[in-house]
Amino acid sequence: MKPVYNKEEKVWQGPSRSSIYNSNLSVGHLVLESLLEAPNKIIQISADSGSEMSCLEMRNRIIKIAKYLTSSCGLKQQDFVGIVAKNSENVAPVAFA
Repeated sequence: MKPVYNKEEKVWQGPSRSSIYNSNLSVGHLVLESLLEAPNKIIQISADSGSEMSCLEMRNRIIKIAKYLTSSCGLKQQDFVGIVAKNSENVAPVAFA
C-alpha cells in the first residue's frame, strides 16, 4: 500500500503494522519484521570470507531454513535443536530459523 494523504484529518497514512510491543509476538516474528525495516542495509560481514549479507538476504535465508526444518525434518514449534557448525555466514540464519 502506498502512503495516502487524508485531507480532512491532515494526516499521511501508510500500511498498518502490528506493534512490536505485543506480548503475544514471538522473537522470530520480531526478528523477521525488524529485518524488513531496512532491507538493503548490511547486517552481517563474514570475517573469514568478507562476504556481506543484507537484511533482506538474512530474512530470506531464515525463512527458507525454517521451511526446510519443518517440512523435510519434521520439526515443529517447541522442539529443541542443537547446532554444531563451523563458522560461516549461514550460522546466524540457521540459529534464527
